[in-house]
Amino acid sequence: MPIIEEFPKDDAYRLVKWVDKFTLPHLTTRSTSVTVRLQRLPFQRHSDLNRLTRESAAALLPLDRTDAGQAQYTSVAVHAGLLPHLAIGRVYQGQRLVGELPTRQATLTLADAELSCHEVRIGEELPAPAGWTYPYKQLLSREFGGIQTEFGASRCLVFVDASGIEYVIPRALIFQRFYAIQRELANAFTSGPWAQTRHRIVYEGRLRSGLETRIDPATGAWHVILQTHVDNDFARLAALLYFDDYAAARAESIYTGMLSDRRANVHAPWFASAQIPFRAEAKPLRLQVKGFILPPRLGRREGGGKPVVHKQSFLVTSILGSSWPSYTPPIKAGRLNSGDKGKEQLPAQGDRPYANHLRARPAGSELVTTSATDASAAQGDAVTLEDTFSWLDGEEPGKLTKDRSQLYSDSELHPVPPPPDAASGGERTQQGGNAAPAHHKVLVRDPVNRFRYLLNAFELLHSAGDLQRYTVFQPAIPSQLAQCGGLSCWNFLDDMARRTGRWPSSGWRILERARGVGTERTMGKPRCVLVVRIEVGAHLGYWFEIETRKTEGGVLSPLVASTGTDEQVVVSHLVESIARAEGRNLRQAMIAAAYEIGSDAAHCYKHYYKGDHNSEIDPNSLRRFLMKWAG
Repeated sequence: MPIIEEFPKDDAYRLVKWVDKFTLPHLTTRSTSVTVRLQRLPFQRHSDLNRLTRESAAALLPLDRTDAGQAQYTSVAVHAGLLPHLAIGRVYQGQRLVGELPTRQATLTLADAELSCHEVRIGEELPAPAGWTYPYKQLLSREFGGIQTEFGASRCLVFVDASGIEYVIPRALIFQRFYAIQRELANAFTSGPWAQTRHRIVYEGRLRSGLETRIDPATGAWHVILQTHVDNDFARLAALLYFDDYAAARAESIYTGMLSDRRANVHAPWFASAQIPFRAEAKPLRLQVKGFILPPRLGRREGGGKPVVHKQSFLVTSILGSSWPSYTPPIKAGRLNSGDKGKEQLPAQGDRPYANHLRARPAGSELVTTSATDASAAQGDAVTLEDTFSWLDGEEPGKLTKDRSQLYSDSELHPVPPPPDAASGGERTQQGGNAAPAHHKVLVRDPVNRFRYLLNAFELLHSAGDLQRYTVFQPAIPSQLAQCGGLSCWNFLDDMARRTGRWPSSGWRILERARGVGTERTMGKPRCVLVVRIEVGAHLGYWFEIETRKTEGGVLSPLVASTGTDEQVVVSHLVESIARAEGRNLRQAMIAAAYEIGSDAAHCYKHYYKGDHNSEIDPNSLRRFLMKWAG
């Protein structure tokens, strides 16, 4: 996770409260900026964050009435290319990400896609219910404070479910997830109309290999060639926005909305207006989301009486996953810089194309991302993995096969440069003195349900009184933090890999191995573990839920009793012990690790499910295990 240069340079803890309001250009750069609203939190140490429950976290969201001048709030402008990294609810200590507030997860079923919702601006006055005497708006400061003045023009999509709960989805979040999911797309959509910028994402010519972006006349399949700096993970979205008329119109409307907000004033800001790019069909649109349940809006009926709930809102802070429309044809993808061999291989003269391009590599733990300069087109990308997103269904794009390819003699290999000290998420330019490109992107991965199922089971036991307390335990060291399934987890990378950005290409610590060669090489995806701090009676322990590959089946979940000493040091040691054991013989490995930290005991839970391994955890088996552990 990068250090954000523009954030306050101190040790205070701050919450990302809102993200919106775009400006072009930012300072002296050629790039667009987006405004981040920060709220100072009353924390003295990282353990204050890890002790929060969802209820105590929600109490931090309303405006503090004693802070009349809103001194606890500050606004910061950063490059829009940083959007994949920015999320409401994240917590920074100074300039470093250290975790997030606990949230709830939900699945929304939109029968008619966006037509199932309505749009509201934050500052828009709405019809008030009977008996309400104050201005009635979507988000009141006593529910979610600090944004009403500066972001009154921010647009939100509102969906009301069958129980009457209003799900408030910021348009900026829709833009982030369906359009600006990596820095290249974010910069393309904030710099001009889609018809004029889409060539930066999709290569529109015909390659000598015979490949081209087109609709296959025989099958109707979408063939899409991605530009050099666009990841394979985003082939689905790129193809949809390029070929589907409805999605392309939604993409074009982003620039139209920008012009409307600016009203011919090129220096004026604009607010996100992005729409969901899927049209209504027989199949409902499913969105997996997380966010905050805001305090209920209470009022009184005419004539007095007991207070009544006028409204209950769920503010969506992240879209974790989405279903894929059934009306799209099969998709096949290729890359402009593909080194794949064709059906026919021909000898070639000269240097290999893109031989001088430096390949992207993971950023080191001390990378500073700056918005003071644009990005240098002459340097390799420093990749920062941010949040995660999953497609809940639909077929993965196939791979385009070349008709022919060129055989080149081995080109001179460039030595891998040291990690840059600073990088920029801004536009790539040839101007001297620019920072290396910071390749911010959301990591697209398979849905991770086991973490959610575990927390659901813990919630059932907590409601029944069998579990006194449980909280997600987040790492205090930013480089150990990894988002997985909408939760703050720990990665299994060792200290050297995190510090230098030299990740292993394969092995147990990597969930999906690195693939490709040269400039087309894609990084592996680090394996994660969810750590939950639980209290059963007078017993305190740490539960480790390990992420697994599809081919691995189940794995034991260690539970280690607390030692009462430095929690971060203890948990970090236990995470490393799991990695060194590579998830095998965990009972013996964790007993030894517990002894090393002075813990009384380590136990391992073997999962029992209601159905197959993808179903929910049986809470009764979990209850019996915890009672035995605490007995």
